[in-house]
Amino acid sequence: MSREMSSQQLASAYQAGYRDGYCGKQARPENFLAQEEEYLKGHHKGWFDGYAGQPRPTI
Repeated sequence: MSREMSSQQLASAYQAGYRDGYCGKQARPENFLAQEEEYLKGHHKGWFDGYAGQPRPTI
């Protein structure tokens, strides 16, 4: 069995990361064990596109 990731798998990890980052959710790369790097790239981009542009809630 090949360990190569399909581009579709990487894209879905990136999209999931982007969605979480955009909503201001904490990154959860452990949910994407073989695709952590793609997930984190997506999370980083989503964070700056969405959540970082909004006022942060104070707790």
